[in-house]
Amino acid sequence: MVRERDARRAMAHQRSTRPLTENREVPLEIHPENVLVFDSIGLNDRGSPDTPEEDSWAEMAPNLAATFDGVGNLPDELSDVINWDDYLFEAVNQLSDEPIPREFLPKPPASSNTGWYPFKNKEYLIASLMLGYMHHVMSREVYSQIRLILTLAGMTLPHWTSLRRSREQIRELLKLELKHKTSVRGTQCYSLSIGQILAHELSNPYVNPHLDFYPEETHGFNVYKSSQSKKWLKDLPHDLRDGPNLMAKCAVPRITYTESPPTIVIQMPLDPSFDSHALKSLNVVDFDQIYDEIKISGLSIGQLCSHQIWVFHQTLDSFLIHGEQRPQGGFSNARGGDKYDLTQHKFKPMSHLLPECAIIGKPEERRILSSPRPLLPQKPNERREWSVIKSQTKQLWELGQKGVKSHFENETRLLGVRDSINRYFVEIMQQKKNTSAHKEVQKLAKEEPDRIFNPFLKLKGFDGTRDTPVEHLHVVLLGVVKYLVRDFMTSLKGKQLEQLEAAWQAFNIDSLNISSIQANYLVHHYSSLVGKDFKIVLQAAPFVFYQFMDEKLRKLWIALGQLSTYVFQTRINNMAQYLNELRKHIDIFLCLLVDRTAQWVNKPKFHILKHLPDCIESLGCASLFATEQFESFNSVLRTASVHSNRLRPGRDLALSFLNYQALRLVLSNARLYNHKTNIAFYCSPEVNNLFRYNVLIQKSMGYNHVLVNTPSAFPTVIQCPLLPEDEQEIPAYFQQYPDSVITQVSQLRLSEKDVVKRGYFVLVSPTANMRELRNTHEHRYAAVKDIKACLNVQHNCSSGGCSMVPNTSPQRAGLEAAPASNCVKHLDDTHFILNSSSLHSIDSHRQLASLTVAPIEAWQWNQAIRNGLDEWINPSDS
Repeated sequence: MVRERDARRAMAHQRSTRPLTENREVPLEIHPENVLVFDSIGLNDRGSPDTPEEDSWAEMAPNLAATFDGVGNLPDELSDVINWDDYLFEAVNQLSDEPIPREFLPKPPASSNTGWYPFKNKEYLIASLMLGYMHHVMSREVYSQIRLILTLAGMTLPHWTSLRRSREQIRELLKLELKHKTSVRGTQCYSLSIGQILAHELSNPYVNPHLDFYPEETHGFNVYKSSQSKKWLKDLPHDLRDGPNLMAKCAVPRITYTESPPTIVIQMPLDPSFDSHALKSLNVVDFDQIYDEIKISGLSIGQLCSHQIWVFHQTLDSFLIHGEQRPQGGFSNARGGDKYDLTQHKFKPMSHLLPECAIIGKPEERRILSSPRPLLPQKPNERREWSVIKSQTKQLWELGQKGVKSHFENETRLLGVRDSINRYFVEIMQQKKNTSAHKEVQKLAKEEPDRIFNPFLKLKGFDGTRDTPVEHLHVVLLGVVKYLVRDFMTSLKGKQLEQLEAAWQAFNIDSLNISSIQANYLVHHYSSLVGKDFKIVLQAAPFVFYQFMDEKLRKLWIALGQLSTYVFQTRINNMAQYLNELRKHIDIFLCLLVDRTAQWVNKPKFHILKHLPDCIESLGCASLFATEQFESFNSVLRTASVHSNRLRPGRDLALSFLNYQALRLVLSNARLYNHKTNIAFYCSPEVNNLFRYNVLIQKSMGYNHVLVNTPSAFPTVIQCPLLPEDEQEIPAYFQQYPDSVITQVSQLRLSEKDVVKRGYFVLVSPTANMRELRNTHEHRYAAVKDIKACLNVQHNCSSGGCSMVPNTSPQRAGLEAAPASNCVKHLDDTHFILNSSSLHSIDSHRQLASLTVAPIEAWQWNQAIRNGLDEWINPSDS
């Protein structure tokens, strides 16, 4: 095939020496059967009927052609002729899945246009942006069609194959790695290099200023980012912490001397917390000696004290530590394995940290109380230990190798441990006839034992019990809220649904960061709602649902709304106070939930709420480990998979992300390294300016300078027309500023989320335990800088006696759906209530409401459990 192609090229070169005949226009009509081939090369399939067949295929006007490498000028030796063999060869190979071998392609002439480096020219950069990235990716057919149309406007974009080759060259230039590995199950896996991504982020001037390289100690105040979390400050293992200095938390002893009898009493705090003010951080190199090296007159501390070291506690009796069973610091913590870790290697481990106790009572009572009960945990809701889960996983593997499926399944349910990778090999071992697979698995377990388990089990610094936080999307929105919404909606009848739809339309969404409310959809399609819909329901339920609720259900929804303001809080001013309030509101909600019916205990997501405070204490605000953004990333995967050739979809997905990474780098003015010339370089200014001064391209690639940069530009005037009915004369108050230009504006933006304009209110009920407000219709003036937040209030329909009336409003032009048949008519403009369930400006709403909520007492829990069990056994009609 290569020889035949070379021969045809030589013949074409001989024909090119003939004088060029008169140029003829090529008609643009294309037969349907030839659309794919000739559309891909940008030409038609037939010439003029008066032209001989050889001339029509051999000669063509040069201005109608474009080279494959994107260079506008043809080579001198081929400027008078088009090589149709090359065109057909290129078109045929485009229909195949594999790229054309480089040795078969002619070497493109060197381009003199270096102003768009590392792209060959401006057209290559435009074509790269046209192909798209992330959420917007263009197919080959669409690109070829647009490329053909742009040629009519005089713009010649590079061919698909040339553009793909250009992308590959840029990846080779930056040496972007596409890692390929075969999983233990034989699956071909492709991935990007995490190290390269981090290195490129460090060199990216748009990203680097916002990176935190070390954890930040805030002492629990003003927590809003991950670098301030306890995980990176206190819970990271010592071998993974950065820095050459090893600090020790030490307590300053209090030493007391007495003359008669001559004694020395050394007192130290017992079991202080990490944040205790009694501890001070000291560098370990500042210690002259450790405990077992301290000698006075050749005697150790234990020998000097005649081995009489006592442990004192304020509430417990003191006891003597016998012999040499003494810990390093004078005491040891009995929780976990600290009682062994804190002892010196030459001392025996402390086996009795408390005095031995005897149970007083009748013999049968002593027998019951002293019998072990392994299935009853001493501390409910206590986290499991990661080391125990690791050992239990290996225990299940040993059991699974025996091939008895029932034993393995029963033990898995009993331990509550499930490793999908190890389970795959257990299923192979349970196939008794597949002896060859048994030998392969046994060989793998012997040579590489770690590969038969989940790799997260050996990930350094990872604790599966503490680093898998409770995220509010699936637990709160798609769990708790979804259960209660469906339970409430199923109890409504047809007439009530019409009233509910009218209430939804009357709800004012100002200052709630809600674009719109689809009342009909929320009422009739409640079983198909997603997370953002349930977030709307959280803020409006006490005010839209209240008229259909009894007293118990209304209190339950009020408690859920108040709890949600803590769950979705994005900045914590005082962590200790916040955690206390969060735990209190979780108890209140769960108590009211159980009091309504104890049947909800079958839903585990209600129990998972109890672990949310621990996750926030360790990792920061719940929004920092939310999964909404990761859920939306699924659309990126779907888009990239659609444009795969299905032969190697994993590789196509990885290349899609790799191309985006390369394009992101070259547009960001990052300092890059040419791995071909071993020279650091920057992209040309034209390439960088295209991203720097084009806001639309920035947003399409996920960069929004308004959200990233400090809001120094606020407040700003929103450029929108002022309605004629809102225009008014300049008030007399502003006459005291004669040198200022006074202008009335329609809207004012305080921040990226706060907008101030005329008439912002929200619907609330007085029974919702919220702050009542009264509109006095007085005008007060304040400086813009003194405005703290936009609050969410609404008309008090309960006290105002607002009723539902037939909707007589005309249908808006351009809307196909019929308006609701009913609407809510407000009877006054005076009484309003603050929305304490608003998820916007949470601290400001909470501060103005000043609500005092009492915690749940033990007797209330007992009463709620009894009521819930009675309702579960004998459900009432309500």
